[in-house]
Amino acid sequence: MLHVFKLGFAAFHVLEMQAMKKYYEDIAGFTFTETDENGSAYLITSTDHHNIVLIPSHRSGIHSFGFQYESEGSREEVIEHLRSLGIEASEAEVGIQL
Repeated sequence: MLHVFKLGFAAFHVLEMQAMKKYYEDIAGFTFTETDENGSAYLITSTDHHNIVLIPSHRSGIHSFGFQYESEGSREEVIEHLRSLGIEASEAEVGIQL
């Protein structure tokens, strides 16, 4: 029913935004794309809208992550399947600005 083929993105709470942004650009090789109205930074390594999201915070850690998948079921059915396995799941849409 569900075939996950790629980690779509990972979002992190970060204490020091500039230091983490510099790390992902200079060391990890990501490309900065934009900063949103909340100060979150979006970085990419592919043609996706974003692969890494850095969210300014008073703590550090994983905020969320998403997978790209193939399924014959609808998005709603996939979410219900994941929830039946005890996995918190929700649908999120990404706005792409060109």
